[in-house]
Amino acid sequence: ILDVEYEDGRHDIIRTPNPDIPDDERDPDAASRIVQEGELLRWLRANSTLPVPAICAVIHDSGPEGRSIVVMEKVTGRMVLNCIGRALPSVKVGTCTILCYIS
Repeated sequence: ILDVEYEDGRHDIIRTPNPDIPDDERDPDAASRIVQEGELLRWLRANSTLPVPAICAVIHDSGPEGRSIVVMEKVTGRMVLNCIGRALPSVKVGTCTILCYIS
């Protein structure tokens, strides 16, 4: 994950599978999973009122290297997945139900 800052002060996030992982240890689905996550975020932004970052680009390389990239705007706040571990059990159940329903 890279945080890119442009001359105008705007930030974007670039996500791609870790290229430093040896081929024999790499998750074969990592490239397609990143593309699916990007498309899911596009769908959520268009069809919900959740604060979802805009997806600027989804680039999928289906070649042997499988270097897929998602470029999205950087939003303020904390990601649910990064802080759900400290949440109350009732919050976790509700959030997991929503995430499972969406997927």
